[in-house]
Amino acid sequence: MSTAGRPQGEIRRAQAEGNGVDRDDLARRATFEGSYLGDRSRLPDEARMECKICWYVYDPAEGDAQWQVPPGTPFSALPAHWTCPQCEGAATQFMVLAGARP
Repeated sequence: MSTAGRPQGEIRRAQAEGNGVDRDDLARRATFEGSYLGDRSRLPDEARMECKICWYVYDPAEGDAQWQVPPGTPFSALPAHWTCPQCEGAATQFMVLAGARP
């Protein structure tokens, strides 16, 4: 079956149906998780991240003084409880800035 011209969601649903995946579970997982898909291991250490709520930029070269994160700490190494220092948005609300590749 050709996937050319078909929306990604439709392709995923078709693939899920063929693999016996629960469509409701697939829909729940299709929610926006940021451009790194919530998988910090995909991020390069130098990736600069931007909060999609308030546009705060986490730069690993600078760290985060509010959370006492030292300079040189990659986004992927931030503690699980870390939130945006400006709006308290969860780390999953951050997107990779242009120029950084996950």
